[in-house]
Order: sequence, then structure tokens, then C-alpha cells
Amino acid sequence: MKSKQYHNHCNQCKDGGNALTENDFSQDFWPQINFLFKLVKIIIFVFTKISSQSTKELKLYPVMKTKNLKTVFIVEDNAIERSMLKDHLAKYSNLKVKEYSSGVACLNELIVGTVDEPDLILMDYFLDSSFGPSKDGLESLTKLKEICPGTDVIMLTSVDNKRIVELARQKGALDYVVKGVTAYTDLDSVLHKHFSLQEVKA
Repeated sequence: MKSKQYHNHCNQCKDGGNALTENDFSQDFWPQINFLFKLVKIIIFVFTKISSQSTKELKLYPVMKTKNLKTVFIVEDNAIERSMLKDHLAKYSNLKVKEYSSGVACLNELIVGTVDEPDLILMDYFLDSSFGPSKDGLESLTKLKEICPGTDVIMLTSVDNKRIVELARQKGALDYVVKGVTAYTDLDSVLHKHFSLQEVKA
């Protein structure tokens, strides 16, 4: 009897005088485990929100892809402006440029097939057209997009009018450039924005 009591007393001494029971384990550790579980849930929630926001931003601001530019048609009824524009484009290497004095002339060659579809057409907005009573390039733009949907069109306009720009975009124009003092600089910016180009080394 004394031996058994002595044995129990020694076991309590080994445990520092406090025997650890199952109830003690529950009271000491479960609150901590519960806290860690809640912390993990909060971390997962925050990470999900950040990932979702990043995805939305990527959709709102997509990375713009540029493509190679090899052929350009200039549709301009003013011979001097047409010639100056062609001279300006000569600074880009491996770029073939063809001129047209009217949208009709350009359309006819594309319809007949005497020329291949160009990568880009620079078209004057106020252009003599046989498709209607007005003197602008919107009719020609519409027809061109029907015949050559893969060809990009940049409109050249002498008036910086939001309504004109919106109409051009609705009919399929890629972009526009306002004629004026900074026209060629603006054109270069627009070209580099949409296409991959290299200037001829001096």
C-alpha cells in the first residue's frame, strides 16, 4: 500500500506536481487552435480580394499589342499634302507607300485586285467622294472596311472635332490625326502606338 502511494507521489513530482489531464489540454490549447484557424481564414480572404482586384485591373488596362507595318496607302485629294506625307513616311525603313487622289481610285484597285490589301490607309476626312453629296472620307472609310476589314485606317482631319472623331471610330477608323503644326509629330506618335516601326539610320 505504501509502495503504491509512493509510486503515485513520484509521478506527480515528475509532472511538476500538476498532472496534465484531457480537460486541461482542451482548456489550454483549443483557444489557440481556434485563433489560428480564424487567422488563416482572414489571410485567405485578403489574398482572394487582392487577386480579384488585380484581375479587374488587367481587364481594364489590357496590354496593347503592336503589329508590323509594311504597306501604306495615302488617300488625299490635295497633291501637295499627299506628296509631303509620302516624303515624311520615307524615314521608315522597308515601308511601301502608294498614293491615291480619291477614295474611288483606291477602292477600284482593291475591288479589281490590281493591288494587295495594305496594312494601313491614311485617309483625309474631307475627301471628294462619289458615294454621297457630302465631301468627306466617311463613305470611303465605310466601303474600305467592308472590302478590307483587316486593313487599319487612320483619318486625317483639319478640324479637331469630337463628333467627327467619334463618327470615324464608329465607322471603323483605328485612330485620327489633326492636320496642323504638330501633325507629323502626332502622326509618328499614333503610328508607334499601333505598329512596330524602324526609322532609317542616317
